[in-house]
Amino acid sequence: MEDCFAAILNFDTPLPWNNRPMTADEGSQSKMIDIKHLRIFLCVAEVKSLSRAADLMRRSQPSLSQAVREIEASLQTTLFHRTGRGMELTAEGEAFARAIAEPLSALDRAIYRASNNTEVSGRVTIAVPPSLGPWATKTLSATTARQHSALLIRIIEGHPLHMIEWLQKGEVDLALLYGPVQKLHFKLTPLFSEPLVLIAKRSAGLDPAKPIEFRELSRLPLILPSRPYGIRTVVDLAAEQSGIRIALFLESDSGSSMRSIASEGLGYAIQPQSVTIANAEQMQLSWAPFTNPVLEREVILAEPSDRAPGRAVEAATSMLAAAVCELEKDPAWAISVTPVCRRLSASRKN
Repeated sequence: MEDCFAAILNFDTPLPWNNRPMTADEGSQSKMIDIKHLRIFLCVAEVKSLSRAADLMRRSQPSLSQAVREIEASLQTTLFHRTGRGMELTAEGEAFARAIAEPLSALDRAIYRASNNTEVSGRVTIAVPPSLGPWATKTLSATTARQHSALLIRIIEGHPLHMIEWLQKGEVDLALLYGPVQKLHFKLTPLFSEPLVLIAKRSAGLDPAKPIEFRELSRLPLILPSRPYGIRTVVDLAAEQSGIRIALFLESDSGSSMRSIASEGLGYAIQPQSVTIANAEQMQLSWAPFTNPVLEREVILAEPSDRAPGRAVEAATSMLAAAVCELEKDPAWAISVTPVCRRLSASRKN
């Protein structure tokens, strides 16, 4: 790893590979691997798709494909298996990804520390769904006061359709959207996924220690949000893949209303585990996780792709990533943080 890090910092030195000396001809013909190429490689390795990596990095897919080919040519090894489903790392690719991830993060931290002399100021407006509003407000207010006292963070809550419209009009700088999302002309950064659980009145006897088979939903009266956003998209996709037809009883786009109706014994709802645990005692709810498949909802950070973020937006983004990594320690949330979120958080730590 130390050799790899040294090579990254020395722009005149090809990256070592295969643990063998390079011949004179190979040395003269070897193409330099720059840091941008390494970032492209890690992004493609993470999302396993050139097209999705192109969306995340706001680059053309051919340019990313060319960068990967140049890295492979320079290293003289195959890093990916190209399949109809995307890009899968080879054994050599996995080893290379492990070797460069931490050195790149260390370099990011060094660059950030060197450029952090100028105080970050300005105003950043972040749109969030209601279920994430209290967490975002509490977390970012505390972090901002501690790290960037001249930065003003404004949190507004809204429906996904409204948040997308606000982003398109430039009324907000960032938005937290629930995935999966439709193809949007935004820069999309997956942050974490959170488990979804089945909830009902306490006498229904759902037990957190006894996961319920997803197929059971075909016989339960369900209270779900309307299409095409949020939990409904996750449930519909799982139902299609499982070959079942869900028993829809009622549609509601209000999480609090769904919990209230479920607590009265009128049906079963599907909610994030964190929200359920926070309300279970007061609302007399019982709940259970899913199995075959496990249900999860992805949380994605969206920002406009037609303008470069300023230092204030970059600071807010990094604080969000760091807050997500801290949230992972809370067992009530039981979230799974994405590698890109970890790197974004690590690159901003002093």
